[in-house]
Amino acid sequence: MLGEQVWGDIGLVAFATRLGCVVNINTNAELISPQVALQLVKSGLARIHISLDSADYKIQSQIFRSHERVDKVLRGIFNLQIARNLLGFSHPQIHINCVLTNLNLFQFPSLLRFLLDIRETLPDNPLSGDLAFYLIPVGGAENSNLRPNAEQWRKFYTETWQESEKVWREYQKSIGINER
Repeated sequence: MLGEQVWGDIGLVAFATRLGCVVNINTNAELISPQVALQLVKSGLARIHISLDSADYKIQSQIFRSHERVDKVLRGIFNLQIARNLLGFSHPQIHINCVLTNLNLFQFPSLLRFLLDIRETLPDNPLSGDLAFYLIPVGGAENSNLRPNAEQWRKFYTETWQESEKVWREYQKSIGINER
């Protein structure tokens, strides 16, 4: 919302990185146009945390309460990746904040697969790079209707997490990392 005061050549991010600070930003990525992405990359931003909760367009639209927001978030992620490639930088790393609700809890393996498909890795370390994720249980009294119950959490940890682990192992195998 502060625009160039945050991402511009003399904005907060560039100022802090010139002082030697490691700077992270949390954003919904909706306003990351190609110009903003280039500026964020040039500024020295280390990491950017973006909210994305489901690979299923309908579920994500329901969580965001808007179809347009899903497109804008994905466009923001891709703009950052393109800007890094154009400028030849490996930063900022893009991290995903995934809020787990009863709408997306069992969709996590699909989200993981999607993130791994669009992930960019560093040539010298295929396990480093984009789209690390943070799983965050939904909070707040106003979201009590979205909070998974005990049985849903049990199923997530006993079934969904195992399915996600298979997705991760398949990915590692596809990039040449063998199980030990």
